[in-house]
Amino acid sequence: MGQNIIEIRRITKKFANARQYAVDDVSLNIPKGAFITIMGSSGSGKTTLLKMVNRIYEPTRGEIFFEGQNIAGLKVEEYRKKIGYVIQQIGLFPHMQVFENISVVPKSLKWDKSRIEERVNYLLELVRLQPHIYRNRYPSQLSGGQQQRVGLARAMAAEPSIMLMDEPFGAIDLITRQSLQEELLEIHKKLEKTILFVTHDIHEAFKLGEQVIIMHEGKVQQFDTPYNILFRPANDYVKKLIATESIFEKLRVLRVGSIMTPIQSVPQNAVPGAREDEPLSSVFGKFIESENRSLYVENSDGRIVGQIYWDSFQSIPTFKNGKIEYYV
Repeated sequence: MGQNIIEIRRITKKFANARQYAVDDVSLNIPKGAFITIMGSSGSGKTTLLKMVNRIYEPTRGEIFFEGQNIAGLKVEEYRKKIGYVIQQIGLFPHMQVFENISVVPKSLKWDKSRIEERVNYLLELVRLQPHIYRNRYPSQLSGGQQQRVGLARAMAAEPSIMLMDEPFGAIDLITRQSLQEELLEIHKKLEKTILFVTHDIHEAFKLGEQVIIMHEGKVQQFDTPYNILFRPANDYVKKLIATESIFEKLRVLRVGSIMTPIQSVPQNAVPGAREDEPLSSVFGKFIESENRSLYVENSDGRIVGQIYWDSFQSIPTFKNGKIEYYV
């Protein structure tokens, strides 16, 4: 991750006849290449914030900068072509085949036919839909999960700089949802796209987000790593939000990479004992079953990239009856 791709400066949104602000004086910096989840209950302002980034809504006050440019000064149509947008309702054109749905934006950008053909086939493979089977099907011939995969492919078609996703998996069954979450994580690792992902599901937010924005009543309550939100909540609202999560549930939704210590030089005899994307709950069990005080961590390519220490678990606090207690 490098420079900020999105800078939100004191954004406020109040709808006509509304008593309260939908978004109230929010400032955020979104690093390029980051996967950021935005979590909150209904009416918290999370979707309104996302729609202001996409210029579906214009702010009452404040400014949003995209790659250093104030988006208020950009042509809406040209700006949106740089952004992939995925919603829960998917929004595929029912009269168009899969190939046509995915190629809408590339055609509007006047890409040549061979480039569009190559791009559509690549994206279908990326979202695990075989092109020769699915490219000529209509949305009505697809399952909900398959339609959402096509929606994701369409949003990525013109190689956008950033992906905005508004509860895209909310209407899908649990098993398919978990599968799509894993695939989205793999896509993010492969393409390193910036993703802003809105959800009301705490587990989804912590599973997907490298950082999580917690919103309530139009304000940002905490913008931090999943680890810090779960174990170092910023205020009483965040404490209450995560209070129902047991210590093992917290360990289940956090990945090894969240507390791993990166290493540059790997000893020749080093043997990996954990995966970077593995939940902390399974690694906790490995420490309990063995006498090891540390484990080497490998990435998805099988390369050792860090270590995780037993002492890291000893510093994990949990909240009980309003007091901090240490688990180990």
